[in-house]
Amino acid sequence: MPFLQPVASGLPFSGCRSSLDDQGLPWYDAADDRPLPGGTAMIQCQDCEFFEHNAKGGFGFKCDPFRTIKEPECLTKWQLIKIEQMVQAYQATLDYYRRLAPLQEKMFRVMEREMDDLNESENWKLADDEEEDDDGPYDDEDRWGRPT
Repeated sequence: MPFLQPVASGLPFSGCRSSLDDQGLPWYDAADDRPLPGGTAMIQCQDCEFFEHNAKGGFGFKCDPFRTIKEPECLTKWQLIKIEQMVQAYQATLDYYRRLAPLQEKMFRVMEREMDDLNESENWKLADDEEEDDDGPYDDEDRWGRPT
């Protein structure tokens, strides 16, 4: 479908493309400046029964893409809304990870310190074992008793 633009510039995006904009001006095909064929205007989202305003001034859609889509462009808009929701969820996850990063680094440092202390405390056991291996009669044999 060719790119469509309103006749009057500076109009806010109302959520839908239509052959008539919010002020009743017809949409024109940008390629040849002719009005769209058909003469029927696509319904605007704010006029649809599946569109709702919330108390904070935002909006929501109760569209079901498998049953309640009225216009072909509704499916495209529904997909854009879902992509936007996925992006917002991803950004929220990244923000959460950014807040956890300092705590995670601190936990890693504490765990490394604890593991180093544990290894250091067990060094006396390993030092005695190494001395016994050096003095043992089987230094030149493999584990089955054969000379190496």
